Amino acid sequence: MLKTVHTPSKIATFLIATLLMVISLKTALLADGSPILFSSDSLKDPGSLAVKLQDTRVSLSKSLTSQLSAKTQQLLTEYNGTSFPSSALQKELLADLNRLIQEGSLYHDQHFVNIPLSEQTQKLLAQNPENGEDLIRLNRFLLADAYPQELVSPAEKQSSEDSKGIETCRKNLRQIKLALENYRAKAGTEPQWLSELSPEHLEKKALLCPADATQGKPGVLTEGAEDPTLPCSYLYEFRPEQKRNQEILLGIVGNMLPIVRCQHHSLNLSISGKLYRNGPKGDIYNSVSNVNITGEPQQKMFHIRSAEDLDALREHLGDAYFETEDGKALLKHFAKQPSASNPSEAPSTVNKQAVSVKSVAGEPQQKMFHIRSAEDLDALREHLGDAYFETEDGKALLKHFAKQSHTFKKTEAEKLIGSLIPDIAFRNLSGEPVKLKQFRGKFVLLNLFSTDSISCGPDLQRLEKHLKNIDAARLQAIGISTDNPVKAITEFKEKYQISIPLWVDEKSEILRFLNNDTAQLQTKLITILLNSELVVEAVFTDMETLLKKVTELIEGKE
Repeated sequence: MLKTVHTPSKIATFLIATLLMVISLKTALLADGSPILFSSDSLKDPGSLAVKLQDTRVSLSKSLTSQLSAKTQQLLTEYNGTSFPSSALQKELLADLNRLIQEGSLYHDQHFVNIPLSEQTQKLLAQNPENGEDLIRLNRFLLADAYPQELVSPAEKQSSEDSKGIETCRKNLRQIKLALENYRAKAGTEPQWLSELSPEHLEKKALLCPADATQGKPGVLTEGAEDPTLPCSYLYEFRPEQKRNQEILLGIVGNMLPIVRCQHHSLNLSISGKLYRNGPKGDIYNSVSNVNITGEPQQKMFHIRSAEDLDALREHLGDAYFETEDGKALLKHFAKQPSASNPSEAPSTVNKQAVSVKSVAGEPQQKMFHIRSAEDLDALREHLGDAYFETEDGKALLKHFAKQSHTFKKTEAEKLIGSLIPDIAFRNLSGEPVKLKQFRGKFVLLNLFSTDSISCGPDLQRLEKHLKNIDAARLQAIGISTDNPVKAITEFKEKYQISIPLWVDEKSEILRFLNNDTAQLQTKLITILLNSELVVEAVFTDMETLLKKVTELIEGKE
């Protein structure tokens, strides 16, 4: 029998080859066998991703684009936003993304403030990996959360989407774009319906999305959106009853405002002619149709004529406002005024009861919304997304509306009186499960707050001061966060030196216990008073009334 003789050099070669194979496999794969780095299969929609990276109004896109190579940035600038991205752009983009996800964490709370993070992302984020596979995995999840229609998540199986169908839809929208341009050139105006483009500028078959099983049947889209002449799968945002609202929003959202939508593929044709997919909830890529805003315009303005006025405004809005573009512009304008150096030249006239609009270059730039009901506000929220209501103008609008009787109707509050609070599974800031039943036998103040509210922090401080000498065995105050992430709540706690327990309602169960209007208008502290059996005794949205009730409660006990 022949024997195989393994020389030391052959053994060494074999071991090195095996080691390299293991290292390569480890680098290339996640624990579940999925690729750890981006590949061409990781791009669900490279065209939409390129368009969103071009839009530097979004802080994450701006940050990512600034870190791309000069070659990738050049290719990105040259991309028209309509055609399928070149192989060169895709190749360079993948190379840059793979480099970025290995260099350090892509998470920054300002970049992800309006992006809901998946459970896997939150778990990895809590581990705070600094390098290795966990860091890459975290960054992959973060990018998939931020661009869910564009990038495959590591936890997601490869997309089985009918690429042919969406490409046909893209082709239709490109034809509609060209037809709209030709129609405008000839008629000098926008068409009232997409059917007006056919047959002169568009074949009628281009109005049908291949994923539309109804073949453009009327009534499938939003009410009032059915094209009266031809079957149409696409939602035309400038149809007659919506055109005025869209023109108003154009000045706010800019040229990414959709003019035509495919709701089957979450694909949009923007005013600029670019095609992109819907984004995470609350992002600027999620505005929807059928906004009905009615009522009288509310003019909201600060009058800044002195340093004292500016100080009062800073106290009212916080330092963060002056780090925004609007705030910087206001400071720059103020520095040029004579009254900036001589406050006595003009009286202090800051109206702290009004809310802010830009006042730059001497004239207010007004953004007017006509809001008379909670339904109007809901429609506006759906159309603009949650991100708008985190701007100063949005917060101001909510604050003004919160003063109206629509915000928390007495009849709605009365419906809760006598109700047993649901057995909600909260979590504390350490992630441990906590429940209200541990406080059975004492009065409980559930204080629902939002870290984005300019009044919740000061109100909680005031409430804590009022409760300072009250026996915790008889009354327990708890803060319930109506937003995430935990990091923002922790920073909120430190900023306002909150000492009462702060819990997180991850599933928003307590908001569902309240009425929907209240849940959406979390611009001020909402306090629910529970008796010793955890039954609702009262609901407060006014701090003075709450403090008076607490005083009566404690004095009555004594």
